[in-house]
Amino acid sequence: MIGRDVVQGFNEDAFLVFRMMLQEGVLEFARCVFDEMEYKNIISWTSLITGYGKHGYGHQAVALYEKMGDEGLKSNAITFLSLLFACSHNGLTAHQWDCFSNVVSKHNILPRVEHYSCFVDLFACTGRLEEAYDVVFKMVTESNASVWGAILRACSTHGNVILGEIAGGVCLTWNLRTQQTMWFYQKCGTMQGRHKN
Repeated sequence: MIGRDVVQGFNEDAFLVFRMMLQEGVLEFARCVFDEMEYKNIISWTSLITGYGKHGYGHQAVALYEKMGDEGLKSNAITFLSLLFACSHNGLTAHQWDCFSNVVSKHNILPRVEHYSCFVDLFACTGRLEEAYDVVFKMVTESNASVWGAILRACSTHGNVILGEIAGGVCLTWNLRTQQTMWFYQKCGTMQGRHKN
């Protein structure tokens, strides 16, 4: 069995091979290696969750996270971020909200701005801009440029001038005069001109 040979004792070389397979999307083989590991720690679990999420297998990432909990391993902030990314990247809105609530309440992990960014990104990409905006105002940590930039991009895509002006205004207060911000303001002028005619 190749997996058993590679992972015997879970040495550093085995872990590098495992991570490389995840990066390349060779998930079936990576899962075999993972299953053969004598000792699975939070890093190996999180790596596999990340690999599933990155390559379009959000449901498998959520199932693996649940299995990790069943085996008594406690997630950390990085595992939490990998799980939220898997949900966001694969459009699993309901799963993402459940995961967020459970991790915060069960594991007492204080969400960081990166965790909120996953939420905002998912809501914004699916056109649920008011919910994305609401998430920003419920954040227990201070928002940053990536959060407001995600809202601004979604407003540009979905034509929401009102929220876009708010998000653009916040970006400008941080001196984020990016091409995206300036393009949005030009687009807003065009949209408003259409509405007047």
